[in-house]
Amino acid sequence: MLGMAIALVGGALLARQAKGARSYASLLASGPALAGQEANEGQQPMASVSDRPGASAPYIADPSLARRGRYVDWDALRDINEQVVAWVDIEDADISLPVCQAEADAPDYYLTHDLWGNESVAGCLYVDCRADAHARHELVYGHHLTGTGGMLSNLFACADQDVFDELLSGDVLWLTPEDGKRRLHPLCALAVDQSCDDVQCFDFEDEASFRTWLQALCGKASARAPDAELHASRATRAVSLVTCSSLLSGQRGRTVVVLVDA
Repeated sequence: MLGMAIALVGGALLARQAKGARSYASLLASGPALAGQEANEGQQPMASVSDRPGASAPYIADPSLARRGRYVDWDALRDINEQVVAWVDIEDADISLPVCQAEADAPDYYLTHDLWGNESVAGCLYVDCRADAHARHELVYGHHLTGTGGMLSNLFACADQDVFDELLSGDVLWLTPEDGKRRLHPLCALAVDQSCDDVQCFDFEDEASFRTWLQALCGKASARAPDAELHASRATRAVSLVTCSSLLSGQRGRTVVVLVDA
């Protein structure tokens, strides 16, 4: 079951949502200062982890993020929470957030808790406990915060082709401390019921069965990239982002955005 819950509405709760959503912006707002470093004007980013295997650096910056004044410091993030496994950055959707790993004994913990372990209406993005940040298919959940934005809110209507084209035309990055940067290509988006099993696939016999699954998703999708079939036939890994599709709380609809390695 795609077990997301839309964030609640109402004056006080909207304020709490907004506060929770803003808390993550502070992680990148000061760039290298997160690690006790002062950013100098014109400072060049250090190489990403994938370019400097085993290197120890005061901060790890990806050039694409640096152009937006944003840096990822894995040591600092894991000092906050050792379950941080990835960072997702979607340029045109204004999403740049840490991703935690859900555990089997508390699969929905990050629906109601933030990166720091505090109770939170906004929660934190997290990978389904049935997979991990290095699996062939990573399924990631995030709230749709009605009225305040944040988390995966901006993707809630991406099953509409025009919205898909608008929000997923720029850089889409998936970063991990082990693998460095993966550039992702938007494949398709689906509007589904929370009980939909089509996207909850994690075990594939081989690469061919994985690609067959992706091609089937493209066939059911209401929004697709122009070259979706080509990318589905070549993909080796995928990330699916799930959020609520309704503006009202308690509804069963989900939006699923499927991304593949470009």
